[in-house]
Amino acid sequence: MSRALPALFRRFPQAREHLPWIPLGDLPTPLEPLGNLRGRVTPASVWVKRDDRSSRLYGGNKVRALEFLLADALCRRVDLVLTAGAIGSHFVSATALFSRQVGLRAEAILWDQPWSERCATALDLLHRLDVPVRSCAHPAIALATLLLAGVQHRRSGRRVALFPPGGSSPRGALGFVDAAFEVAEQVSAGEMPLPESIWLACGSGGSAAGLALGLLLAQLTTRVRAVRVTPRLACNRHRLSGLAAGAWRLLSQGMERETGGAPASRLSNRLELVEGFYPPGYACETPASHDAAELLTLLGLPGDTTYTGRTVAALLQRAPLERGTHLYWHTLGSEGPG
Repeated sequence: MSRALPALFRRFPQAREHLPWIPLGDLPTPLEPLGNLRGRVTPASVWVKRDDRSSRLYGGNKVRALEFLLADALCRRVDLVLTAGAIGSHFVSATALFSRQVGLRAEAILWDQPWSERCATALDLLHRLDVPVRSCAHPAIALATLLLAGVQHRRSGRRVALFPPGGSSPRGALGFVDAAFEVAEQVSAGEMPLPESIWLACGSGGSAAGLALGLLLAQLTTRVRAVRVTPRLACNRHRLSGLAAGAWRLLSQGMERETGGAPASRLSNRLELVEGFYPPGYACETPASHDAAELLTLLGLPGDTTYTGRTVAALLQRAPLERGTHLYWHTLGSEGPG
């Protein structure tokens, strides 16, 4: 069952007055020890945050962003949501499903990626939901098409919301600011030790930026290790800093005296962009990501070679060199029974 109020609003109750939010996810998601990894990561220990269980409608990390994005769209009396992503984009799938749940239509602009079973599943979902799709050869063309489609629909009298790829806007990043407070409450309740690091895939950057900002606001010393899985143009430190700063501006409206400045400017030593796992390209399987995805399956976790496999590959390489507790954030999305 969805919680009555996000942890973010328990920490900043005044923000509830100016930040629209609707409950979509089955949150908080559970924390579990990955004891079977002990031989692979000694002397470190690894836990997992099960965001694959974030919703019975569509699991994964994207429901967190959509709780804020769709709430804002409803407040603005939007009747159409436009978004863009790769053919197999989990955000596009989640947006289509949750938009329908709250009574909004969705349209998608998709760009090419290496074909996989995931691509077929994503396209089938959009077809079943009767979501209009436009196809583009390149992300830059898709983004231009997204903007143009927004203009065209508005000229025809539609009220349109544009959701960026991955939902990675300052407003979307608030979902993972909330997620950081969720973890802080779980640690405080003794559900797991305080992690030295949190590992998660970094595609469009909103989850990593929001999480780093939230951990700083929660006054946790945990460091975010964001594993880059997309081109550097889409995922870089400048973009992450901008998303965090924008999220802080939204959150802190009217609260500057209470909160004391701009914490987003202090993220440099709290957020590491882990390189070396993106090549040879987006959604291109590597031996390391293949082995890590298979390991996840053996551990009872649904895995893929684009996001989760690359993240776990990075963790397996680095964690044995470090001590302490590490939290792996399992972000993979999938459609549930509804």
